[in-house]
Amino acid sequence: MTTLRSLSHSVLAVLLLSAAPAMAAVPGAVKGGLEYVIRVPASYDSRAGARVVFVMHGRGDSYTRVMRVAESESNLRDAILVSPRAPKNVEWNQGDREATANLIDLVNARYHVTRTIMFGFSSGGFFAFSMGMSYPEKIQAVIPHSGGLWMQVPETEGVKNQVYCVIHGDADRVVPVGRSRTAVEKLKTAGATRVHYRELPGSGHMANLASMLSSEASREAFQWIETTLGPAAAPLGDSQASEAIASLEEALEGKDWAAAAEAFGRLNAATERRSKAIAGLVKKALRVEDEALSLAAIAAAGHLGSAGTKPLKTVSKQDEVLSSAAALALAKTHDPRALKLLYAFLKGKSEPLALAAAEALGLHGGLPGAAVLIKGLQAAKPDKRPELRAAILAALERISGEPFETERDWIRWLSGASS
Repeated sequence: MTTLRSLSHSVLAVLLLSAAPAMAAVPGAVKGGLEYVIRVPASYDSRAGARVVFVMHGRGDSYTRVMRVAESESNLRDAILVSPRAPKNVEWNQGDREATANLIDLVNARYHVTRTIMFGFSSGGFFAFSMGMSYPEKIQAVIPHSGGLWMQVPETEGVKNQVYCVIHGDADRVVPVGRSRTAVEKLKTAGATRVHYRELPGSGHMANLASMLSSEASREAFQWIETTLGPAAAPLGDSQASEAIASLEEALEGKDWAAAAEAFGRLNAATERRSKAIAGLVKKALRVEDEALSLAAIAAAGHLGSAGTKPLKTVSKQDEVLSSAAALALAKTHDPRALKLLYAFLKGKSEPLALAAAEALGLHGGLPGAAVLIKGLQAAKPDKRPELRAAILAALERISGEPFETERDWIRWLSGASS
């Protein structure tokens, strides 16, 4: 019988040195039962971050088909794509908002998100409008295509600052064009100033999502969003990084932990050249008994690449809140050495930390993360650690899209995938 231990050291070495995230879309689910598929581009860099585009399908469409269409679009190649599933693939309802907000939070926790854009068609367009107005702090831009409003437009600063690109065909007999015209007028009446409306002469209710996403109107909408919102948070220049580091040092010296935590947040976009300096400040902050500061420092370490691994190793495993956060940060470094630490967490006695490590390895993705998860699966006996096994299997399915449940099947899959 073939076991993971019998795989050659050279094969495992190749797996552990490969740190690129998986390109294929992988499934998942969040609290509330909302299923989704997510595609992280191979070019994703945790320090630079990426925009996230949610694609909300119309009534009766398949969320997996929508993902296949979206990931083929060249103008979305650099984006993290998320395609959630409406209940029974039918249509979106107001009651689905909380679960979708949970999904947005999950994506933000796992990745360095520069901005969130929600694109919706038909029923998904109505829902995109609703989500944008309900959660302006989570969604920076909305593209409702062939939709309309379910709710009154709240006159809040959040909505006033959002970007809306509304698209509708004037020959639509399923959702009359008046729905979008009225929505645009209501947005402007509520004080929204960044509203772009594109009416398509002679166009009906498009059924071909591929044509819709690749249309001139949709491409124009995505471009208008980028122009209107301006450049996303870019890596800091040397002078900006020096200034932010000086502010952090001053806050730590003055024991102003709140200001120090805020400074770590600014340094998440620091240049690679300053990573070692920031890592030293992370280590210093972790010696302070302030949980908010420690969590901010740990999050910053996750953006430092290999330089972030060393201070993350110092986080006490006895503090399950901080060590669980450290596990997720280790995955974001994409440092091959982090995999050994995560495996140690995975087989350790602390169940919360082991569960966090399983989640982190699923986030790390690719064959390296899968290899470590399979080793952890072999160590987690069904009669002793059923919850951990379930978490490992969920992480493996997220990476591979496969629903295997036995070590033998996963070992066979890994051997085939790495050959």
